[in-house]
Amino acid sequence: MIWEKSCGGIIFFSENGKDKFLVIKQLSGYYGFPKGHIEDNETEEETALREVYEEVGLKAVIIEGFRETLDYQINKNIMKEAVFFLMKSDEKNVILDKNEVLEYAWLDYKEAWQKITFEEEKEAFLRAYEYLKEVKNGR
Repeated sequence: MIWEKSCGGIIFFSENGKDKFLVIKQLSGYYGFPKGHIEDNETEEETALREVYEEVGLKAVIIEGFRETLDYQINKNIMKEAVFFLMKSDEKNVILDKNEVLEYAWLDYKEAWQKITFEEEKEAFLRAYEYLKEVKNGR
């Protein structure tokens, strides 16, 4: 069994007091969040920030205190660990890497929840959303 690890971000942008979340459509056709493999001696955080910048052109900032890990099997030979961080972007102008991402949308929570393909990522998104509410409420 081969283990792979990737890191990425659940990114939000606030406008007029409302949060929008970035959901991408990957080349595989699945909807979720930007992520990719760790390179060289990168930390998880460095990988997540780099992958977000490479895939969608955003220089996001990690919100401290949120880290979600998902383990799943890709096929009979590959297990994957995906680590997601909650990230804030001060800009919403996305520049897609067309070699990795087909399309994107900034969506409110309900729209994003409905769009995300995999249940594991939906659960991570729910936890990120709830964490963000706590942070905004000063907890």
